[in-house]
Amino acid sequence: MTGWFDNEIIHLNHDLVAVIGNKGNGKSALADIIGLAGGTKNTSEFSFLTKGRFRQGNLAKNFEAVIEWENEVVEKIPLDENPKEHAIEKVKYLPQRYLETLCNVEDDKFENELKKVIFSHVEEKDKHQKSSLNELIRYKSETIKDSIRLYSEQLLHINEQLIELEKKATSNHISAVQELLKNKEQELEAHLKQQPMEIQPPNTTSSQSGELAELSKKIDESKKLLQTLNETIEAKKTEHTDIKNKISLAQRLEEKIKNFEMQYSYFLSNCSDEVDSLGLKIEDIVTLNVDFTSLRKIQADLGNKDNQLMNELDIDNGNSSSVFIQKQKLESIIKESQNKLDEPTQKYHFYKKLLSEWEQKKADTIAEITKLKANISSLQNEIPNDINNLKHLRVEKTKEIFNEITKISKIYSTLYKPVQEFIDNHSLTESDFELKFEVSIDGSAVLEGILEKINQGVRGKFYGSEEGRKLLQSLIEDTNFNSIDSTITFIEKIMSNLSTNPNQPDLLNIETQLKKNSNVLDFYQYLFSLNYLRPFYSLKLGDKEITKLSPGEKGALLLVFYLLVDNDDIPLIIDQPEENLDNQSVFKMLVPCIKEAKKRRQIIMVTHNPNLAVVCDAEQIIHAQIDKTNNNCISYKSGAIENLEMNKCILDILEGTEPAFSNRKSKYLLF
Repeated sequence: MTGWFDNEIIHLNHDLVAVIGNKGNGKSALADIIGLAGGTKNTSEFSFLTKGRFRQGNLAKNFEAVIEWENEVVEKIPLDENPKEHAIEKVKYLPQRYLETLCNVEDDKFENELKKVIFSHVEEKDKHQKSSLNELIRYKSETIKDSIRLYSEQLLHINEQLIELEKKATSNHISAVQELLKNKEQELEAHLKQQPMEIQPPNTTSSQSGELAELSKKIDESKKLLQTLNETIEAKKTEHTDIKNKISLAQRLEEKIKNFEMQYSYFLSNCSDEVDSLGLKIEDIVTLNVDFTSLRKIQADLGNKDNQLMNELDIDNGNSSSVFIQKQKLESIIKESQNKLDEPTQKYHFYKKLLSEWEQKKADTIAEITKLKANISSLQNEIPNDINNLKHLRVEKTKEIFNEITKISKIYSTLYKPVQEFIDNHSLTESDFELKFEVSIDGSAVLEGILEKINQGVRGKFYGSEEGRKLLQSLIEDTNFNSIDSTITFIEKIMSNLSTNPNQPDLLNIETQLKKNSNVLDFYQYLFSLNYLRPFYSLKLGDKEITKLSPGEKGALLLVFYLLVDNDDIPLIIDQPEENLDNQSVFKMLVPCIKEAKKRRQIIMVTHNPNLAVVCDAEQIIHAQIDKTNNNCISYKSGAIENLEMNKCILDILEGTEPAFSNRKSKYLLF
């Protein structure tokens, strides 16, 4: 087929190759084709080899690109196909649209491109067979995050205990207990006034005395037996409750051990890669031996005892071993004996029964009063100390979590250090285009995290949407989240600002200021587990954070990374790197970077800017030209800058012809 490309053969210089030509004359076509042949992954950003242009219809099927590498390996690919997904990327191609997309879209692609370059500075021995910086960071921080999860679980247990104690330490709870004590004391006072009126033993005749004495003795003995039996019943009830609790504990213990077995199995599978790589056997290092024999025996003994007590406490009349049946028999004997007594003796025995019941209630009430007084003493003295101890333990646990977060931050520092050292030691990154990495811990997420939980419509320091946000923002701005002391101070300030009444436990102060879908436990856990802290790196170009750079500045930064920082030495193809940059930035930043980069890698650059082609001293100029009268036949001529034909092309295309260049030069000389 004639037209377009007619067996064009182009020999490329090892250093800097500048592709020039008027608009629409095949410059980007050449860049796309070299990128395609080199296995680029950026085919979606092609400007020439697209379905809207050269790949429209079947035209592209008639052409193929043949690339010959310096090692004499020859590769071919039809212009209508893209490289295979698994193909090795042998060139780095930056189409014009690719840079524009990266620098204009608000997503992670721009940062990920920077990370690719940063990853190139990690020595192979330190990459641990990972293919990206994010993968390597995840790999290195995996065990640290496991530790954070364990510390967070321990923190959750502390917060749960703390909330239970704080509930008991509330003034309402203490007042309720004090009210119970007051009622019991009043009850005792009233009870003491209700002591049964004393009845003396009756006088009996000599003929009656023997028989009544015998009956009275029998009744007294039966009552003693009944009292003993009642005590036995209460003891058995208490024992049965204790047995039931122990059965539950044994079951919980078994479930916890089985859960631990599952965790251990996960641990083994999680360690398999390391163990296999080191040629070790995990059982030579750690083993788990679970023997339920003793637990099963205890469970069986508890089960037997449970059955025995249920049988003894059974109220079924048909169960002869039931203590309740024995009680009924004794009560029946007492009743029958009392019916045989004369009236005075019956009254006397009834008095003794009332007196016994009165004495028992008196003793029970005094015991309850003693218990309530001990409870109040504990609430007023011991529990506040226990709360303070738990708070101290909570802070210590938070410090342990912070130390683990710091370890992740150090991973970032270690990985970014080689790049920073390279930048610091390179003269081209000085002055206006100084690049600076800063690895730190960011706590800005706590702003929305806390405001999502606090109800700013209720009275408190954070009342009011704007006012509360400003207060919280100021607390965050005053905090250095790289410091554990400053972070703990921040937490204390949050708790202090939520405290409307310092005499109340934190629980009461906070729960009234939370939204309905939040609770104190969640708030404690969020604040003290430091889930809002994130190790991150920031990169500055001059005085600007990368997040505040314009699209043009982002593009410039990315080009500096590819040209100067990237450790990769595969050919770099760039389509119009000067796009979106002013001439001063091109001259001050791109020119020195390109001149430095071409010393170690081949650069093929499409450009309209004389600063890049001429001032960068391109070793080869390729002039692209299309003949639209001859089936759009594209031709490429090449030579050095000193070549007269190439020199004229440069003047005509990049300078707008020699008269235009001379005219500008003469005007500059006026100044």
